[in-house]
Amino acid sequence: MVICHCHGISDHAIRKAIRGGASSRREIARSCKAGGACEGCAPAIDEILESQEAAENATSLPAFAGLVASTG
Repeated sequence: MVICHCHGISDHAIRKAIRGGASSRREIARSCKAGGACEGCAPAIDEILESQEAAENATSLPAFAGLVASTG
């Protein structure tokens, strides 16, 4: 789905930029140009950033929980 209509950037391209290390709207704009013009897509980009962060935390949490349980 197109998120940034000014540059025609999809949610997939934004997620790829995040996986490549972008962790803010400014870094995403530098990486793929999304959000670099009118910023009308800023709320959608923020949602994608939050969902990617939540997904990363969810995948790392079980490993951490196991570590804590095994040392206690």
